[in-house]
Amino acid sequence: MSSGVDSKYRWLRFTMLLGGLYDLIFSIPILFLPEKAGTLLNIKCPENPFYVKFCGLFIFILSIGYFIAYSDIEKGIRIVLMMIISRFLGFVFMIYFALFGGMVNTFIYLALFDLSFSVAHTTLLCKKL
Repeated sequence: MSSGVDSKYRWLRFTMLLGGLYDLIFSIPILFLPEKAGTLLNIKCPENPFYVKFCGLFIFILSIGYFIAYSDIEKGIRIVLMMIISRFLGFVFMIYFALFGGMVNTFIYLALFDLSFSVAHTTLLCKKL
């Protein structure tokens, strides 16, 4: 990647790196220590943690997408778009269940993180188009 591309997409790449690290760090305890992750999130882990671990796997896969986009932002623009959409949908899903689905307020904070990433990615991408 040329230095011109690096400087043109510097901040968008930075948000890809942050999103990847956030998802990676968040996914590890969900995958390997679901009960402890549940305690941190103030939610009860089901007796069979399959679905919780599956969610952790999904979040881990999202982190890989972020790192791919970070490594070659011009080729990864479609991944950036996917991350914008997935973060916004994550926001809508979590805020709905936090406000109306009986989930704990922790999900409001997680929803706001998703919204922040979605807005940052969108803003920085639109500046480059």
